[in-house]
Amino acid sequence: MEILFINVSEDYEEDVNFGIKTKEIPISIFEIKCEDIEQYHNLFRGVISILADYSTRLITIISEPVPLKIPFHYKQTVLKGKKMIQTDFIDASASGFLESYFSENEYRNSNDFLCIGEVQSWEVKPGPEFTPLSIIGLKGLFAFSEDLKIIQCVVFEAGFHSEFLAKLEEINS
Repeated sequence: MEILFINVSEDYEEDVNFGIKTKEIPISIFEIKCEDIEQYHNLFRGVISILADYSTRLITIISEPVPLKIPFHYKQTVLKGKKMIQTDFIDASASGFLESYFSENEYRNSNDFLCIGEVQSWEVKPGPEFTPLSIIGLKGLFAFSEDLKIIQCVVFEAGFHSEFLAKLEEINS
């Protein structure tokens, strides 16, 4: 496992593949690169177990009317032909579902990520497509790419940043 820190700029969305931009500027952006698919899946489960201790939600942005089977309570809003689905808080038991959900996102043509916080309002713009206008309690955004064997992390709160990296180190040791 390797952690690569990315310079934070106002155009940070160009450095990550979330397809979103928040009005808040993150304090840290980093990628966790895995050596192989087995390490990726082990770290994925570890990251989910860390995030389950926070107010973490699954967010999916999709434009096609694809039937989604999400085993958690969620709400959805539609804006300019885009649908945003936001679940209630996830817990560690969601790991298996999330692992398969994130591995299938290329077939759904959707933007999927985990968010510590709750999106209150959003808008659709050309590049990036999804712009949250208001997120209550925003601490971090997390995207997963099984193909690239990376986990991207965009962190907005210093205390959470140090806690997350310390817990990640425990999982990796």
